[in-house]
Amino acid sequence: MEDKEKEGCCSDDSKACCPSGLQVFCFLGGVAILVVGVFRLMKLGPTEAQMFFGILLVLVVAMLAAVIGLLSDIARSVRK
Repeated sequence: MEDKEKEGCCSDDSKACCPSGLQVFCFLGGVAILVVGVFRLMKLGPTEAQMFFGILLVLVVAMLAAVIGLLSDIARSVRK
């Protein structure tokens, strides 16, 4: 029984650990923000400058969600 527990993705021997729930949530949230933001921008029919800044804003927010997900994993590993 103990061997099965050690074979999990977060065993002591493995270097790569399972992503936490917060990390998965942040990554999926970033993708959702990106998709919804681009589709909403296309619906609005903005001018060229508004489209540029809208896409830039959507990309920044999506990347911020990914960075928060990465930082949560680093903070989790430091805490252990």
